[in-house]
Amino acid sequence: MKPLYLMALLLTLTRAQTSLAQERKKITNYPGQRFLQMKETFYVRKDDHTKKDGPYQLLHDGKIIISGYYNNDQKDSAWENYTSNSVLVSRKWYHQGEKTGKWEFFTHKGEPDWTYDFNTQTLTHLHSPLVDTATFYYLTDTGDWIRDRLDRGPTGLFSQQEYAGYMNRNFRYPVEAFRANQQGKVIISITVDEQGNVAGYTVFQRASPALDEEALQVVKGFGHEFLPAEKNGKKVKAQYLAPVVFKLQAPGF
Repeated sequence: MKPLYLMALLLTLTRAQTSLAQERKKITNYPGQRFLQMKETFYVRKDDHTKKDGPYQLLHDGKIIISGYYNNDQKDSAWENYTSNSVLVSRKWYHQGEKTGKWEFFTHKGEPDWTYDFNTQTLTHLHSPLVDTATFYYLTDTGDWIRDRLDRGPTGLFSQQEYAGYMNRNFRYPVEAFRANQQGKVIISITVDEQGNVAGYTVFQRASPALDEEALQVVKGFGHEFLPAEKNGKKVKAQYLAPVVFKLQAPGF
């Protein structure tokens, strides 16, 4: 009876897997800018193509840059980010769209850098942290925006290499700005609310209309996640400044 039972179990599992596959449709996109060989694959529900459901991958030249999983259009399980050289730079955990577990961030060499544990709300620097001399704009109880030192500024839940890799893949120089020899630094202000959610993006420092528009678009596309700022032990709404530098290179000889 055991062989028959095992055969029946395997048949049931096979049917379940087949049924699951039939409920999804695989989508393949090529979202790269210019000549970058980018490929994105994910699955959607056949009864609702607006909802991702199943494995997700973003590849560059055939190498995985981002891997993760969607459950009914919500991030679920582990999400990992890699460099173009296949070095792991971050690992993040979700449960039905909610952040959970220990998030790990690594250097460009794949060495552990810092972690945040959502279960214990513990931020741990694995290397000696730099002295923080930054000030931030934050919203006071009276409804005024002022600039001051905070107990903790809005903390981006991403590694430096993760962000740099995204910018390298998605940044472009606007044609009209290039032809007009326009360059400079644009600073985008990201408003982070008391729960760490992004409440809006605005241009804080301008360079030119074309450069401002491109900087705003590329920064918004990253999908920022934050730990909220804190002042006197209280979570506050604050602004996180993201600079984007446009610089024209002199032609070589």
